[in-house]
Amino acid sequence: GHNDAERLLEVILEALAVTAGVDVEMPRTGRRTPNQFTTFVAPELGRALRRSTTPFVLVFDDVHHLRSQLGLDMLDALVHNVPAASTIVLIGRSEPQLPLASQHAHGRATTVTTEQLSLDPSEIRAVAEAMGAQFDDSVLEDLIRDTGGWPLGVHLIGGALVEADDAMPGSRRTEADAVTTAQHYIEEEWLRGLEPADAELLRRVSGLGWVSGALCDHVLGWSDSGIRLERLHRDGLLVAPLDRREDFFRVHQVIRDALDESFQRKDRRAHREVHQRASAWFESTGDIDRAVEQALRVGDVEHAERLVVQHGASYHTTGRTQTVKRW
Repeated sequence: GHNDAERLLEVILEALAVTAGVDVEMPRTGRRTPNQFTTFVAPELGRALRRSTTPFVLVFDDVHHLRSQLGLDMLDALVHNVPAASTIVLIGRSEPQLPLASQHAHGRATTVTTEQLSLDPSEIRAVAEAMGAQFDDSVLEDLIRDTGGWPLGVHLIGGALVEADDAMPGSRRTEADAVTTAQHYIEEEWLRGLEPADAELLRRVSGLGWVSGALCDHVLGWSDSGIRLERLHRDGLLVAPLDRREDFFRVHQVIRDALDESFQRKDRRAHREVHQRASAWFESTGDIDRAVEQALRVGDVEHAERLVVQHGASYHTTGRTQTVKRW
């Protein structure tokens, strides 16, 4: 709703009055024209903020939802005029479309990325225990493996552990239970609002582990998966790039398991076909280990057996004995 410039202006003025004691005089003229926002409203906001003598922190959450140029103009006026003793915080799943290069160059802006927010093992334990989860080191290892330090994943799985212990003290909720807990949250909070085809792409390929445009095009029969993956990373942080060129992406394991479980439950035949086609694609690229993994993920033992028999000897002779033992 804050894409409506009048509504956004109203909440900004209220926040500045309460937080910073800033009184911005805006004539009540009904709905303003775009030109009035550009030539009067945004500059006046900047001047008023620059006059503030009360240190403050002003937080804008979910800024990735702000798309209107008029709203972005007002935000731009604020961040370029914030007094030295104060801070404006912009939180979102993608960077807002603001010219911040000069602010970074002069040390007036700092970017905190998802990588910097990842939790280390001690922090994962601290967060889960603060939620009331009690577990041993083996469960901590599972949390580290399943979440990769992703705070939301730790929160979701930690919550599942707490619910399990409340329902039956001393019990251990399985990974599948935690996945079930995550499904509704992910559908409502992360997938709602995506283009239907983008959401469908995620549901169908999440279980593949890491993905690329070529792999997704092959298993889905599409031709634009690479563009969609780039958009999912840029606009929603739903996938993370694995290389600098952003050709390969991974899905957070908590999201991956939840979506793959949902896909399998809704259309078991299509789920099996996606993984079989992925197995064939990995085989064609020479990645036999992942080809075996994808075949076994849907119980295609016959195909996995053929791969092991065909490639086991060469893996043995090139020092990959442990991989063959795992097969």
